[in-house]
Amino acid sequence: ASWLRALGLGERRPRQRKLPTVDPVLLRQISGMGNNLNQIARLLHQSLSFSPSERVQLLAVLTSMDHQLSALLAEHRCDDC
Repeated sequence: ASWLRALGLGERRPRQRKLPTVDPVLLRQISGMGNNLNQIARLLHQSLSFSPSERVQLLAVLTSMDHQLSALLAEHRCDDC
């Protein structure tokens, strides 16, 4: 409630938690992989050549890859980058 009130009054409030720091090289690689996953998912949703069961399997693989990328990113956070 206090955040919304401050926002409505145009007050700027500092972030309450610090954003995690990640090795920039790793972040660029993961970002590129994420972009590729998004493109694959978009094509998957648009394609009519896959059966419903194939779509479910492919979406499951994409979801798994997304979770693995998130875990990798969390493992490689650094505080001095």
